[in-house]
Amino acid sequence: MREMRKRRIKQDIKTPCFILDQEAIKKNILEFKSTCKTLNYKIFYSVKTNSLDSVLKIMTENNIGLEAASMLELKKALQYTKNIVFNGPCKTTQELKFALKNSILINVDNLSELKLIEKLKSKLKLSKIEIGLRLGFNRFGFDASQLKGAIDKASKFAKVKAVSFHPGTQLSLRGYTQKINQFLSIIKRLNDSINIINIGGGFPDRMQMKNTKTKISDYINKLKSLLKQYNIKKRVWFEPGRFLVADAMNLVTKVHYIKQNNNINYAVCDAGINVLSKSCMATHKIIPIKNRTKKKNRKDYILAGPLLFANDTIGKYHGMLDEGDLIKINNVGAYCYNLAWELSYKKPKVVVS
Repeated sequence: MREMRKRRIKQDIKTPCFILDQEAIKKNILEFKSTCKTLNYKIFYSVKTNSLDSVLKIMTENNIGLEAASMLELKKALQYTKNIVFNGPCKTTQELKFALKNSILINVDNLSELKLIEKLKSKLKLSKIEIGLRLGFNRFGFDASQLKGAIDKASKFAKVKAVSFHPGTQLSLRGYTQKINQFLSIIKRLNDSINIINIGGGFPDRMQMKNTKTKISDYINKLKSLLKQYNIKKRVWFEPGRFLVADAMNLVTKVHYIKQNNNINYAVCDAGINVLSKSCMATHKIIPIKNRTKKKNRKDYILAGPLLFANDTIGKYHGMLDEGDLIKINNVGAYCYNLAWELSYKKPKVVVS
């Protein structure tokens, strides 16, 4: 199968393009679920991580809910499931109305939003609504000193179903443990009527885990240990979007020109930071598709993109490159497609395999 794909890439592909491996996503879902089997848990997938229809279809077919952060994402999520969490720091009145009418769980970010939801409930004449509250240690959510008061206020007109916390992204095992410990120490002091804790993501992608010699089971086992330590038996919601999709997509780009400026070798490709945004916060491996057994004439290259920006470079490569070579860049499944610019060029086509 791999050789067939390799020949297809050599002969038929039009660059730049993404190649999505559906089986890789399914494998990641299975592994994540297997590590959580002793927990009472539910998985949600954030639409912003990779909103391709093929990805959302796989998620919902595997009983994974969706997390949305805008009207655009809410409407797309509803095409696949009603099991949705609406999250974000700047929800508009229109978005909140839409979420309430469709019985979507709103993850409330602040007191003003909470008051607006109370008014909208009355205006829409809704008899019962369920919400979540977000705990944050940065600009998102309620801080720890506000949370108890927010729960008391919200409980007067809604069922507070969950408290959520998003520790960050690409966290080390130590960093993850520290953040979850901080969250659970606060949860332990809360009202027992709240039966769900949403601990978000924070899990690194497979490449990062390989670099740090960790596995997803190490993270889940740390969580289990802390839940036991604090004697917390609530249902746990996860949002491991990056882990589920990062390694399931590759980017294929073509070297159009080889040039040298000021003793620096450049390979000018048809994909640059318009496709691989630095804000994706991921490590990518660069692999020329043409196999070369010879080790002579290897050089250091800077892979430059097609944009008229001095910083339009996507990495470095040491080896042999020729004009016309195809290059595969892996680990681009999380955020790269959604963050790709349409500046001068359209988003690359996606080939689903």
